[in-house]
Amino acid sequence: MHIALLSSVHPALDMRIYHRAAKYLAARGHRVTLIVPAVPADARASANGIGFRPVWKATARPWRWITVTQVFLTALRTPADVYQVHNPELLPVACLLRWLRPDSLVVYDVQEDFPQAILQKYWIHPRLRNLVSRVADRVEKKLSRYVHLLLHVTEPIADKFRPVQTPQVLVKNYPPLQEVGTALERPCRYAGGVFRIGYAGGLAEIRGVCELIEAVAALMRRGHPVECHLAGPWAPESYRKDVENLVDSRGLADRVFFHPVIPYERIWPFLQQMHVGVILHQPGGQHAVALPRRLFEYMAAGLPLVVHDYGLVGELVRNRNVGLTVDVTRPEAIADGIEYFLTHPTEVARMGALGQRWVREQYNWESQLDGLIAAYEQGLVRLRR
Repeated sequence: MHIALLSSVHPALDMRIYHRAAKYLAARGHRVTLIVPAVPADARASANGIGFRPVWKATARPWRWITVTQVFLTALRTPADVYQVHNPELLPVACLLRWLRPDSLVVYDVQEDFPQAILQKYWIHPRLRNLVSRVADRVEKKLSRYVHLLLHVTEPIADKFRPVQTPQVLVKNYPPLQEVGTALERPCRYAGGVFRIGYAGGLAEIRGVCELIEAVAALMRRGHPVECHLAGPWAPESYRKDVENLVDSRGLADRVFFHPVIPYERIWPFLQQMHVGVILHQPGGQHAVALPRRLFEYMAAGLPLVVHDYGLVGELVRNRNVGLTVDVTRPEAIADGIEYFLTHPTEVARMGALGQRWVREQYNWESQLDGLIAAYEQGLVRLRR
């Protein structure tokens, strides 16, 4: 089976597209082609059954239509059994491929609640966000009727598409056991000294970065020796100055450290230096229905968690007893959650080991892969009989 994975936004080595879908489909003997923008020079050559067809990457949003057009034209020149699009803006491309490639299965991978995500897009004027969100919701559902298969990452997102008369399957964003490697065998332990708080992900206002820094300041006032390490891209870049000014004003320059985006293969050594992982998404947008992959990566690395107290993340952490949920709008509450682990080192080890067990037994990509391949095969049978 030849599977073409299409994106106009994601990087060539995206976690879900490349590190999960492409690598593991190729390992099962399928031919995989990625049609994505800005492919690094060292990844252009086909390896292990994966081929790259690079397209131009738009340098500004008004020019994204050029990238979308190139994705479409490149897909037309790439005969495949399955075409899978990963961005809502590629849904028109998916509809055209269904018409022009009648023997191919066309799939839309719904990776987020796109209409809700629009409500937190800083580059859309606040007065327009509700209108744009409603329009996007109607268009996304309308065009989704014309693909052959929908993939969803969480149940609430899938529920929103139930009225769409298209076959649907859940394929969750869990980490691959093979990639985690020995990290699963090394639970986190804290034996005193500096207590390190870890966060990996987008550095944005809606991710609670300022609230976390205020929590670090509160912990320092309480006399606790803590460090906070944040790794990821700034969104927008101008936000970085505001955060750095806050760090300086609180006297935390030697306690809060910012790291660039860490390549996936090096994320595990970074996480294993931490003693707690935090996810502090502020209320609103799609955060209530999201299950960020970092949640499961923290668990795989043996970290206990301090997370927001609402939505799927809060529910999972409470039900699996792998961390604490807090009111993330209150820095003192965040500090209380972190302080609990700092003062209860046995809980650090216990909850960290529980998280690793859940990843080994349930929250891993291998548990999703068979369902994904079966959905492709069944879709092709329906299409070609």
